[in-house]
Amino acid sequence: GCTLLSRRFTPCTVTRREVEATAARVYELGAIESPLVPFHSPLVPKGCEIWLKLECLQPVVGSFKVRGAAARVAAALTDEKERKLVLTKGLWTASAGNMAQAVASLAARLSVPCTVLVPSFTPECKRAAIRALGAELFECSADEWFECFRTGEPPPNATRDRTPPPSRGGHPGATGEAAAAERGGAHHGERRQEEEGERR
Repeated sequence: GCTLLSRRFTPCTVTRREVEATAARVYELGAIESPLVPFHSPLVPKGCEIWLKLECLQPVVGSFKVRGAAARVAAALTDEKERKLVLTKGLWTASAGNMAQAVASLAARLSVPCTVLVPSFTPECKRAAIRALGAELFECSADEWFECFRTGEPPPNATRDRTPPPSRGGHPGATGEAAAAERGGAHHGERRQEEEGERR
């Protein structure tokens, strides 16, 4: 197996069998096995090959981030305590973009509530995309938003977004099954560099 680092930077070993099992569960939750296509260009050095993994074809989100979200949710589905938590609390994430939409789409697919914590700089177009998937938004300052990645908890003074989410009738193909994550929701934080890049 290969060694990865957890959120607290503790080495952990992941085997090929575990990766394949997680991949299967991710696809069960709606992600697709996106095509791998060759890239032909005169800019490619002679004797080299470049292949493109078309994660832009992932449904709803159009991003590879649905894989990470689905993997976390899939792991929670196998844990009785976490599954029970989500049945009462749903999923939550801190994100201003694709990860928020990924988690919200999974919550809709599983017919559970979703709460998204967004930083104050999140543009309305992204908020609207998250709301359209049925999630409820809360807002906080950028500093508080980044801090919640360290603590694993939303700030106590986060402000509820008063724009109501559209009525959600469930996601096509919804299973009715639910997933949970630590501390009562699935915590999916994107790195500071990614979000600052989106701001630019």
